[in-house]
Amino acid sequence: MELLKCAVVVAVGLSILLSSFVVPFHQFLPAYTHWEDTYVIRPGGRASLGIGLMSGSIVQVVLFADGGGSIDFHVEDIEGKVVVDERRVSGRVLLEFQPVKTDSHVFVFENRDSSPQKMDWSIGVYYYNTTFQLAGLIMCGIGVVMIALDRTRDRAVAGQSVTTERQEKPKITYPATSLAAVEGIDLKSREKLRDAGVGSANGLAECDSVELAGKMGVSEELASVWIENAKKTLAIIKELEATEK
Repeated sequence: MELLKCAVVVAVGLSILLSSFVVPFHQFLPAYTHWEDTYVIRPGGRASLGIGLMSGSIVQVVLFADGGGSIDFHVEDIEGKVVVDERRVSGRVLLEFQPVKTDSHVFVFENRDSSPQKMDWSIGVYYYNTTFQLAGLIMCGIGVVMIALDRTRDRAVAGQSVTTERQEKPKITYPATSLAAVEGIDLKSREKLRDAGVGSANGLAECDSVELAGKMGVSEELASVWIENAKKTLAIIKELEATEK
């Protein structure tokens, strides 16, 4: 469930990021900053306006030459390089451009006619697309970090569970020295073995079959079987104890 939430955050971030390249937000939302004024430019005269612009923003310029003639307009960066080509404005003109770098830009108006020209201008700067790009990137980053933290937490919980399971696993103890663990020896025989001084499987495994047969009053073959079974029992117990470690 947590992973799904993280994936949703990333998906929303990607949607916002992609929309910033597709949706023209500036066409139906108000400008972040706006300037407007009227210039009357004499013949051969020039007027300029300096505005600081940010890379990635959208600049919308509305020009209206109201003097029977025309005005030449272009935009330069702070170094004097033309970033919006010169165009002759006669009547109403709408143009848009995006600055390639964050810097001061100069809007230049020139009157090359023989009579004074009146220029009404309006400049709006929109940062919606840049804002949405930043918001999308931030949300994608948050989603990725959430996914990484979720996976780290899952690994930590899994490791803790394994450790707890290992710590809480009950230790199995085996009757390593009990004659009852040896196959083929009944209760009566165990009592006789104890009377003969053999009280454990370890002691039985170390006995000599001839000597044991004499003490117990049984055949040497049976004594050999008991001794061999004691050795097998001790070997199995030793193997089980090693496995538990």
